Amino acid sequence: SALRVIDNTSASSFWDIGATGGSSTELRFCHNGNTTPKISFTHLGGATFAGDVSIQTEGKGLVLKSPNGTEYKITVANDGTITSTAV
Repeated sequence: SALRVIDNTSASSFWDIGATGGSSTELRFCHNGNTTPKISFTHLGGATFAGDVSIQTEGKGLVLKSPNGTEYKITVANDGTITSTAV
């Protein structure tokens, strides 16, 4: 079963949002009736993205947690320098 979200400016663009059913525990977001998900989430908290993941807000970064619980913030400077800092 799915929920269909239709673009209010063009009915030709829509998202189907729903669980896959059966033994699968994924919640999938598919675009325009395509059965290959653009984004999917598992009941364990995993996420899969079909494309790039972008963070485009100045001063923000990506925080990753290591298996021992330490969190690291990854940032990219304007000159392309990548830094990792424990937070």
